[in-house]
Amino acid sequence: MGYQKAKHGNHYAGIALRGYCPVSSGCNPIDHYHEAFGVKLTTPLLANHSYSFTMYYSLANGSGYTTNGLDVIFSYTPNVINTSATGSGDTTFYYNSNGQISHDSSLITDTVNWIPLTGCFIAKGGEEYALIGHYKDALHSAIVPVSHQNYPCSSNGNGLNSNCYIYIDDVSLYDMGLYVPASAKNDTLICNGTELTLSNNPVKDSSLVVWNPPIALSCTNCPNPIATPTASTLFYINKNICGASSKDSVMVTVNDCDDTEYFVPNVFTPNYDDVNDTWGIKFSNTKYIKNFQMHIYDRWGLLVFSTNPDINSPNSKWDGHTSAGSECSAGVYFYVISFDKNEEKVELKGTINLFR
Repeated sequence: MGYQKAKHGNHYAGIALRGYCPVSSGCNPIDHYHEAFGVKLTTPLLANHSYSFTMYYSLANGSGYTTNGLDVIFSYTPNVINTSATGSGDTTFYYNSNGQISHDSSLITDTVNWIPLTGCFIAKGGEEYALIGHYKDALHSAIVPVSHQNYPCSSNGNGLNSNCYIYIDDVSLYDMGLYVPASAKNDTLICNGTELTLSNNPVKDSSLVVWNPPIALSCTNCPNPIATPTASTLFYINKNICGASSKDSVMVTVNDCDDTEYFVPNVFTPNYDDVNDTWGIKFSNTKYIKNFQMHIYDRWGLLVFSTNPDINSPNSKWDGHTSAGSECSAGVYFYVISFDKNEEKVELKGTINLFR
């Protein structure tokens, strides 16, 4: 079929992508000769993993015809019957199927150079065979004559072969890793001057990642940037690989939170002299205190006083009476206080000395 130096090493493969048979010879106009070859993969492909494929091809200089079809199909079986095939030829052929990797629509004409065919795809999982060939009938592809220097081979009358014959070399397939759709954290409130990691995406991800807007971020093309915004900002992530695209977003609300301080006294004297008659936690600022709850227990563990669970009341005080209004006797009592401070949950426990 001709001559070509191997791209690497001493060997390469060859197949007749298309053979030409004119109607005048009694051939079906959409039924031409095809060759293909395949190989069983060392391991089945993994679901949702992205794979990078590369091979090189060159048109044999003994070819009398060329075509514009060249596909690579990753299949579960070495041959798949396509019952919708329009051709009347080999019914185990992939007629009019779209491969995961396909040559563009240009004619294959280069007989001197090795031309790369590259692409990537996301596997469904379990594919075990790589099949290389031309998988379109004459209604869906072209076959046209080409002119080369005469070469003595199986002749069609002008010294050239009646096929579109190509050489194939350096076929490779690489697993680029699991593809996980874009993910960002839930909308979050932070204090000015603090930082937040925006997501928990896998670190080893071959996707093209872009974060926007590109302000106050430690990086814009990494899976999990650290944000330090000084104003409330909507950040969004886009991930793309092998034709798959996904996006997500997170709203980071920035507040001018102060460093609220608090103090819990351990004694009070509810003797109605208007001096230290009530007990409670003392906050320097209650602006960012939420979900405040306070519970008082006696030494036997019985609940004697509790704030209203439906009301956020950080300024609540205990006046030495039970929730029912009875006066509590002098002694040691126990408290449990809980609240949210700048989105952080705080729980305090301790003892109170009640003197009368």
